[in-house]
Amino acid sequence: MTCQIGPQLRPGPRQVKTAAPIARRSCLDLRWRRMSWRERAVAIWTSSTDRVLEGVWTGPGNGGVIIAPAHPLMGGTLDHPVCSEIAYACYQEGIAGLRFNWRGVGASQGSVTGDRAAALEDFHAALDHLRESIDGETVAAGYSFGAIIALTAAMRYQQFRRVIAVSPPLALLHSLDLSAVRSPITVICGGADSYSPAAGLQEHLRRWPHIRLHVIASVDHFYNERGLVELSALVRAAVG
Repeated sequence: MTCQIGPQLRPGPRQVKTAAPIARRSCLDLRWRRMSWRERAVAIWTSSTDRVLEGVWTGPGNGGVIIAPAHPLMGGTLDHPVCSEIAYACYQEGIAGLRFNWRGVGASQGSVTGDRAAALEDFHAALDHLRESIDGETVAAGYSFGAIIALTAAMRYQQFRRVIAVSPPLALLHSLDLSAVRSPITVICGGADSYSPAAGLQEHLRRWPHIRLHVIASVDHFYNERGLVELSALVRAAVG
């Protein structure tokens, strides 16, 4: 159930929205260097609040992935390197991507809130936008708090090809009945993550055979300067 991956340092900070992730340009797979990384801003209308959320679209692709960021009160934004890395990994596999900011964050309208119900409304609005823009199946993905929201959405909507949960906080994961998720689930965490401890996740998730846990050694919850190369490889393997 658990896959341990050794550490690898990232070459340096990457420039979001201007180029492909720097880690990708240092990889041995030279095909990645020839790929063109293009993003564009999109406006996501939320029917429940009649407000607009900020989004970033990467495409085109066969199918799509929606990517939910970390907690809005903890600095979670669509530009976090983990969210960008998930989008880029899916892009490399020919899957369009939509990252978005929670209400009140960045250019998204409304007031910032950590309420899960509000976050689920935002996620659903972004999901509707994604599905109106693509053909094919949808992958639900999220980082930290966003992983919890992606899993909650999968419990309710049952329409995802796969769910990718990166570093879901164990304290929040306990409240979810993951037996209600019919899609295969890929969980990824760092071996030095105190919010999503590998041992605790393994013990909690072992009861569900449709969940696969991967641990990236020596990486903390924030993926500071390491772990993104391994993360990308795991995401590509999950959706490829």
